[in-house]
Amino acid sequence: MSRSFSVRSRQFWFQFRPLAVGVGLAVLTVVVSELLPPQRAADLHAMILVFIAAPYAGFASIHGGARTMVTEVVGIALFCTLAVLGLWVWPGFWMLGYAGHAVWDTLHHPESEFGATITGWYVPFCVVYDVLVAGYLAVAYLS
Repeated sequence: MSRSFSVRSRQFWFQFRPLAVGVGLAVLTVVVSELLPPQRAADLHAMILVFIAAPYAGFASIHGGARTMVTEVVGIALFCTLAVLGLWVWPGFWMLGYAGHAVWDTLHHPESEFGATITGWYVPFCVVYDVLVAGYLAVAYLS
């Protein structure tokens, strides 16, 4: 019985770990953002939005053909554009970028036919991170 419990607890932790890491990194992002001067915090949000879009090119180069690569590069260009617009025009573009990235991640669910094939843990990790940071940005910049 204890062995069965141990196996179940490891399975639970394996399923829960991407969510926990996403929450932890989102909290770290918020804390660092709050500690930085406003302009540096703005730079941080823009850079992270670009950074979280970039791995999809790697996934596409490993698991996809030319069509998949084009799909991912278009997505990366969209998120880079939102990052720059957040710096130059309106910080709400970051919130839209992070929320949009959560949708982009969801479209890449392992059972989906959309875009590159993504490692199973990556989608829940990234969705949790994106949603939490988008929520923070909505409160910090739009309220």
